[in-house]
Amino acid sequence: MDLAVTGAVAATNEWVSAVRAAGGSVSVIDATSTADHFSGPVAAARLRDVARRLGRPVPLPGTCTHELAVRADIITADVEAVYIVGWLTTWLPLNGTVGGGGYPGWVAQFFASRRAEVRGAIPLFFYDFNTASWVQCHVLHDSVLRDPVRYVWRLCSPAPRPAGRFAGIASHHDMQSAAAVITTLLQPRTDDPATTHP
Repeated sequence: MDLAVTGAVAATNEWVSAVRAAGGSVSVIDATSTADHFSGPVAAARLRDVARRLGRPVPLPGTCTHELAVRADIITADVEAVYIVGWLTTWLPLNGTVGGGGYPGWVAQFFASRRAEVRGAIPLFFYDFNTASWVQCHVLHDSVLRDPVRYVWRLCSPAPRPAGRFAGIASHHDMQSAAAVITTLLQPRTDDPATTHP
């Protein structure tokens, strides 16, 4: 297992400690040059789409939100799976959003949007403190709706143990609880089918 991070982001600290304790590796992806990250037409369109789906304005260069969006875009382009520990707004989000907030929401939405052509489960897992359970994101397509791509969350407790290169994000509001969830997830399990992602 290889945890990919974009430097010192508070949302990844608990993951770094737990992955190292479990014998995994941590790879730092360079995210230092962020000012012109979304200057190309494809990247700019991706940012607009993700911001629209999250119901947020497109962040302006030089702002904290822009920096977080850049980090989210960079990290999700380089991983096979994403694991988030925090509070999920809803399991049945509307308007093509994944239903997350803050930095975890940006990461989840960039990752899901990169897999919008998939039908069914994608390797995006969220431990929801509201229900104390792991859920997995599923992509649905409906040609009747104005936006044919929707995302829903379905129970998958326990989530599969990470394998390969993944991103791990945790809410900074309850680090002690997040650390416990992450440590439990990373423990080897006999019921985990070869620790692969569905």
